[in-house]
Amino acid sequence: MAELEGFEGPRKETITVEAASPADALRSLLSEALYKFATEGFVAARAHIIVKTGASGRVKVVADLHGEEIDRRRHLLLTEVKAVTYHQLAVEATPGGGGWQATVLLDV
Repeated sequence: MAELEGFEGPRKETITVEAASPADALRSLLSEALYKFATEGFVAARAHIIVKTGASGRVKVVADLHGEEIDRRRHLLLTEVKAVTYHQLAVEATPGGGGWQATVLLDV
């Protein structure tokens, strides 16, 4: 969406989502971040994310996003993202349990 060079990150936004699966939680999180961009011009340059799975299996994600509003004199916009899709959406643990891998397709 934007070249991240030049973003200083003085503004912090916290997004909290809860969903039935990790994939649904990721889609909700990205959709909320896209909404912040569309309505406020906020671009997150870095994030700190905490993921918890409850006893019911629901996934809760709390993301602290650090970034700032677009300033067209200092920032370069690259591509407009219209939506985060469900098409081929997947979140899977990597072999050996060392991390996670996600597939996300964006509507541009």
